[in-house]
Amino acid sequence: DLKGRGITTFAAVGYCFGARYVFDLAFDGVMKVGAVAHPSHIEVPSDLEKFKATGIPLLINSCETDAQYPAEKQKIGDEVLGGGTMKGEGYERLYWPGCEHGFSVS
Repeated sequence: DLKGRGITTFAAVGYCFGARYVFDLAFDGVMKVGAVAHPSHIEVPSDLEKFKATGIPLLINSCETDAQYPAEKQKIGDEVLGGGTMKGEGYERLYWPGCEHGFSVS
């Protein structure tokens, strides 16, 4: 428990499995803003609903070909976090056409 030890994270960025840690930091209430790219190891829709309840702004970078966060999960994320759009209050999803999972770390 980072918050109990007086540790405050101002921002967190996670790539692939690092998205899980960004979500966990949000759930622990120790960060102010988060960003993830080609996220994996998050439960859809439950983790997205829990993240929304934190009120912490989130940016998701997604791509066209991604077995971990495919189009159907991206759509659910938009519905939960963005009210059906790729952008909502405190939420934005950038979409990178022609890219595949891992694009942001290549």
